[in-house]
Amino acid sequence: MNNKNDNQAGNPVINLENLYNQTLSSLSIAADEQERVRLITDFFRSTQDLPEDLTYSFHLQLAGLFFFLTSSFQPDGLPPEELKDCLEISRRLYRRFKDKLHPNQLRETLSNLLFYLALSHFYLGELEDGLSSLLRKNKLAEEAFLDNLDSGPDRTRPEFPGDFQDLKNQGSSNWLLFQELVKKIGRENGLALDIDLIQEKWKRFSGWSSDGLFCPLVERRGLLQAGERARLLLLESRCRRTGAAEGHNLVRFSTLPVHHQEKTYLMATDALEAADYLLKTEYGLSLPPCTLLFSFSEKNFMYSGESLSLPLATLSLSQKLISSQRRFYFVYSREAAFTGKVDLNGEIQRISPDALEEKVRAVFYSGIRYLVIPAQNLKEARSFVFNLLARHPWRRLELIGVNNIREIIADSRICQKIKIPLIAHLAQTRGPLIRRSIMAGLGLAVMITALVIINKNPSFHFWKIRHPVIIELHDSRLFARNPEEQLLWTFPLRRPFRPDTLQQKFVDLDGDGEDEILVSGDYLSEEKVSAELFCLKKSGKLLWSYQPGRKIKTLTDEFSNHYTIKKFEAANFSRTSPEKSVLVIGNHVTWYPTQIALLDARGKLLGEYWHAGHLGQAALLIEDLDEDGRKEIIAGGTNNDFQQACLLVLDPRNISGCSPASGNPDFKFRDLPEGTQEYYLLLPRTTINQAMNLRNYIVTIQLFREEKILEVTTHEFSKEVSCRMMYNFDFRMNPLLSRPTDVLTEAVKELVVSRVLPPHAETELRSLKERIRYWDGQAWVNYPDRNKKLDF
Repeated sequence: MNNKNDNQAGNPVINLENLYNQTLSSLSIAADEQERVRLITDFFRSTQDLPEDLTYSFHLQLAGLFFFLTSSFQPDGLPPEELKDCLEISRRLYRRFKDKLHPNQLRETLSNLLFYLALSHFYLGELEDGLSSLLRKNKLAEEAFLDNLDSGPDRTRPEFPGDFQDLKNQGSSNWLLFQELVKKIGRENGLALDIDLIQEKWKRFSGWSSDGLFCPLVERRGLLQAGERARLLLLESRCRRTGAAEGHNLVRFSTLPVHHQEKTYLMATDALEAADYLLKTEYGLSLPPCTLLFSFSEKNFMYSGESLSLPLATLSLSQKLISSQRRFYFVYSREAAFTGKVDLNGEIQRISPDALEEKVRAVFYSGIRYLVIPAQNLKEARSFVFNLLARHPWRRLELIGVNNIREIIADSRICQKIKIPLIAHLAQTRGPLIRRSIMAGLGLAVMITALVIINKNPSFHFWKIRHPVIIELHDSRLFARNPEEQLLWTFPLRRPFRPDTLQQKFVDLDGDGEDEILVSGDYLSEEKVSAELFCLKKSGKLLWSYQPGRKIKTLTDEFSNHYTIKKFEAANFSRTSPEKSVLVIGNHVTWYPTQIALLDARGKLLGEYWHAGHLGQAALLIEDLDEDGRKEIIAGGTNNDFQQACLLVLDPRNISGCSPASGNPDFKFRDLPEGTQEYYLLLPRTTINQAMNLRNYIVTIQLFREEKILEVTTHEFSKEVSCRMMYNFDFRMNPLLSRPTDVLTEAVKELVVSRVLPPHAETELRSLKERIRYWDGQAWVNYPDRNKKLDF
């Protein structure tokens, strides 16, 4: 019996499977993508010496997730050695599974890792290594890159107009070193975008702030919440002038987990008392109690120790002065990180050396220039920095030891005192009273003037205005009312409308300067519902009407003429014409066909387009995408033929035909030509949608004009709330990104853990844009393409 147990314990297959299952379990509860990458990397390292036939399936299953994570995660602040390990693992995995992985997966991973490797080198002042990493990243676009993968990393020395050594000796900080390097190499080398992004990331460690500062905190992990490693976090604060019970300051942490809250709140209360003590002894200010809201840059961050009290007290100084509207306040350098324990008198006490070593390490590998610590820990901190400098000698990190908070506000490197000019201070403190007095006087003058003008001009008597502003539904009649809710006229209907379907717009269709009234609704009927759109003059006279839809056939079926008006819009599609056209979306009440009809200002049908699936009410836009002076129609919904969400673009000059078909006779419209859509897109179904729903569909389409972006949202699954995917396109229908909502991500995670969905259901969510299909007029393609059969 014992021999059998010993054999099982030494069985490498069982041990490997146990390690793999343990890794999967840890991945499911990991806090962020950086931790997931570390877990996968540890698994690869611990199993790399085992036989390849034994580890093949395990490594292959984690390789896809590894490439997905490393292509998009943001490992800012990691040592270059860890990033180089990830690079080496990615190369090794690709060489082993070259026939299973797409080359673009490796390119995206290497591009992301090399960028953050360059950023880490620049943080450390290692200019040559940082520039070399950027050049290697730039080289990824070469076709022959993957063919030379087995030759190892490119170790060629980067070309540089000057001497790296001389350049390193010039700057007083790593940021200034990097700036000098940028001036030397210029922007005509293909690195401009990467350099701009590095500068943008480094800017968070520059400037001054009164409501936020950086602090290194030791992260808690495990069942016993033991300290593991330090993280550099941004602590932010807002102060409100609200009275508190018994005259004490109140503290709130918006992102603090429920664990150990009591101890943290007591520490924060003491820190606020220390800030009050300093303001009273140094400036003679006895400020009233307040409520301070603190938040971390990461949600549910668990930390250990009491070194947070120094950042809390320091930040409270400025926030209390600002909320009390004093003439001065403090701003703190974003180039500095603060750590230490503060007593009620503002004296800074010694912290644990073990925790200090982790904090020094976290700050050392960031873009921070100064680290503020207790003066009693200065000797130990210098030894920790000295050990790190043995590996990275060009890192310029200045340690500032302080004994009390007074020394912080007196040090111009990390704190500045901002004085508010007297006039601005009065405007701030007495401004509301002054503004109210001025506005009251102006309001009284305007009111008297308006009364005089209205009394002398009868045309301004609003109680005599005869133009309707609202249409109401009463049984089988439409009532028009003026601004005083006086009834002006009624219009008879053939049958009553359903009240929840009434739509109305006031718009000048023919360009004569007077609005027409467009009103539509679905008729109440014991049979199938139908709808009608009316165009009325403001006097109530009928100009024209239109009923959407008609009898239409497929190769196997015939649909009745019963359609509802999902939505209608009036728009000027051409800059050269003063007239507007009316776009009507009609959905069949029972089945899938949808009619897109375009009418001119007199109700004449200009064109119609038939679609094999419903289009959404909130998924319609009219916008000039190609800036040719003519607006296009952008609509979204679902395609019953392909069982997928769809997005289409129509040009109003030629609207005819039907949506592309798969060849299924149930969805092939009879006697209808091919559609004249400019673009037709099918958005992929997520794995959760394929498992839980019949199809996905587009819910909304939003336009961002300044960024020239269309944001499309699809519905994938419903639990308590809707789970959705979001896609961004430019105005030429190029996919920019795809991302899931938090609700969708959590739903997929739950179903993966419960084994309802396979593991790849979670990893696919950010790469769905690669599976969008386009109809080019002849075939489905996987790249953005316009309908080739259009002649305009």
